[in-house]
Amino acid sequence: MLDDTMQSQLLAWFSSGTTGAAAESIAAHLAEHGRQMGDYPHDAADFGRCERLLEMVPGLRADLHRMSEVNAYWAGIVPHWDAIRSAEDKTARIQDIVRSIQADDPGHFDLGPGVSMRAGPNTHGAAKDAGPRMKETDEDRAVSDKVYGAAANELRQFVERFERLEIEKKEIADQQKEVMAEAKARGYDTKVLRKVIALRKREPDDIAEEEAVLEMYKAALGMA
Repeated sequence: MLDDTMQSQLLAWFSSGTTGAAAESIAAHLAEHGRQMGDYPHDAADFGRCERLLEMVPGLRADLHRMSEVNAYWAGIVPHWDAIRSAEDKTARIQDIVRSIQADDPGHFDLGPGVSMRAGPNTHGAAKDAGPRMKETDEDRAVSDKVYGAAANELRQFVERFERLEIEKKEIADQQKEVMAEAKARGYDTKVLRKVIALRKREPDDIAEEEAVLEMYKAALGMA
């Protein structure tokens, strides 16, 4: 049970707008604030947000060891918390710890270098799992494969759409270069041409005002 001071501190942290999923896991388990999803710090930024919670609600730090109950990831990270905090490369230190846990986690899916996904709360290795684990059936595996396949396909669609736009952008840039090369071959000053194109995108009143100021400055400097 939080006292009034800790409740006020927790409210201030929550209202800060920079909470983060891993820090919210701490709040859920140690302060019973929000739903426990089992998120843990994946990198230096996540770890920093957790530290920010512990700084804003310092009373939680003494119970940080209890986060080992949440899942195997927290159980692996918590004993090395101080070492991570003092590490120059916090992300690398965290990844060294969780790599073997991820390999043993049936709910963790690697989609490529630095990209992974999972479906639902992270309860892998949780100390408070209700009852013994049931053996995974063929139907369970089929559902997991379907979820993984759907997410992977959606991710692939986003990547492919972005790649197509990159190709289109390059093609447009190449076409613009061809236009300028043709104009230059016909004797036009391409630097001036680019300025004209830029001016055509602006409002006439803005251009007139800028030109008036320029003439005033030139006159003041004896350049008129």
